[in-house]
Amino acid sequence: MPLLDTRVYKDLMGSFISDIVLNILSFVAENERKNIKQRQKEGIKIAKEKGVKFGRPKKEFDESFKIDLVKCKNKKISKEKIAKKYNISVKTVYRRIKELD
Repeated sequence: MPLLDTRVYKDLMGSFISDIVLNILSFVAENERKNIKQRQKEGIKIAKEKGVKFGRPKKEFDESFKIDLVKCKNKKISKEKIAKKYNISVKTVYRRIKELD
């Protein structure tokens, strides 16, 4: 739109109109973002009611992993060795030890 070209209309009226249009566009964008967030929230709520699980699935381990966790808790094996053996992070080992209690 030539009316919004600030290179041509550098006077007060041109700046005023450009500012108004910019404010209107930012208002519309902000409202649309709020609507998107609201629809997303409603969609998540509906999905949870249907039983959809969000996030990465929990990695399952065999009984030897639990035995190693107990050994680690009794200071017989290090958390780093368990993490390396099962190809997981040390933080996961800490979390699983906490879940064991």
